[in-house]
Amino acid sequence: MAGVAAVTEVLGLVGFGFAVGFYGTLVGIGGGPLLVPMLALFYDQPPATIVATSLSVVFLNALSGSAAYYQQRRIDLVSGTVFGFATIPSSVAAYFLLAHLSHALFTRVFGVFLLFLAGYVLFGPTPAAAAPTSTPGDYGLLGPLSPRRLVDSAGSTYLYAVDERLGTLVNVAFGAGTTVLGIGGGILQVPLLVYVLRFPVHIATATAHYVTSINTAFTLIPLLFFGHVDPRLTLCLGAGVVFGARLGARFSRRFSGQTLLRLLTIVFVLAGVRMLFGRA
Repeated sequence: MAGVAAVTEVLGLVGFGFAVGFYGTLVGIGGGPLLVPMLALFYDQPPATIVATSLSVVFLNALSGSAAYYQQRRIDLVSGTVFGFATIPSSVAAYFLLAHLSHALFTRVFGVFLLFLAGYVLFGPTPAAAAPTSTPGDYGLLGPLSPRRLVDSAGSTYLYAVDERLGTLVNVAFGAGTTVLGIGGGILQVPLLVYVLRFPVHIATATAHYVTSINTAFTLIPLLFFGHVDPRLTLCLGAGVVFGARLGARFSRRFSGQTLLRLLTIVFVLAGVRMLFGRA
C-alpha cells in the first residue's frame, strides 16, 4: 500500500505541475501563487524550504515557457534583459533580510494589493492592442521612450514604446517583494508591462516569463547553497511544469489579450485571499 501511495503522490505532483506550467505560461506568471499555497497546505516544511522549492519550480516553468516564446519571437529581449537583471540585487538581498521582516504584515498588504489588481483588470480600462510608437523627443515619466517593433513567427506586428528607466526602477522593488513571498515576478510583471509600460498583452506575457527566468535563476543561488530546496518535490513538480509550459505558450495565441488578463485575475483573487486569510 505504501508503494501505491507513493506512486499516486508522484503522479499527483507531476499532474499539478503540468497544470501550473500550462496556466502559468498562458497568462505569463511563473506559477508561484499556485505552488506556495499547495506546498504550505500539504507538506510540513519550514518557510525557507517552501520558498526555495517554489522558486525552483517557477524557474523551470519560466525557462521552458521562455524557450517556447522565444521560438514564437514574442519576447522583448532588450527590455526583458534590462528588467530581469534589475531585480537581481534586491532579490538576493531580500533572502538575507527575511529574518528582519514582518512576513505576516507583508503578505496581508500584498494580498490587498492583489485583490485591487483583480478589480482593476476586471472593471478598469481595456488596454489597447498596441501602444503608439514614439517619435524622437517623446518622453515617459522618467526619460525618453524607446520605440519597439516586433514581428512574431506568425507574422503579427507589434508597435509600442517603452520607458525603460521607469520599468527598471519598479523592477528593483519587485525583486525584493516576490523573493520574500516565493512567487517569482510574473504576477506583477504582466500588469506593470501592460498598464504602466504599455506593452501589447501578448508581448507582455512572453516578456514577463523571460524576466522571471532571469530573476529566479539568480535568486536560487543562496537558496541552493544553503540547501533549502526539496529535490524530490522539485523533480516531480518540475517534470510537469516543463511540458505544461510548452503547451501553454502554444495555446496563448488562441486567446485575445483581454481574455489572458481576465484569466490572470483568477490567480490574483486566489493568491490575495490566501495571503489575507491563510497561514502567514
